[in-house]
Amino acid sequence: MNPRRPKTNGDAITHRRIDHGLSQTALARKIGCTKQLVSGAERGKNGLSLEVLARVAGVFDCTVRDLLLTETEDESDTEPTEDVA
Repeated sequence: MNPRRPKTNGDAITHRRIDHGLSQTALARKIGCTKQLVSGAERGKNGLSLEVLARVAGVFDCTVRDLLLTETEDESDTEPTEDVA
């Protein structure tokens, strides 16, 4: 059974990566994953395991929490329902 991966805040990862002068490829090498995984996390298409998030946080000298969506942000990710009269 795979544990549910937490939703990452793609903007937080992207901004930190750029602030550190890293390409997606360079970040992927530092954390031992693929560029596609980094790209997907930044676009919000896939979550990262806690282990990978911890490595990303180590590169950026921040906490894992800094890289996650808050509950409010997570809730805003859902599609609004239309009222049909």
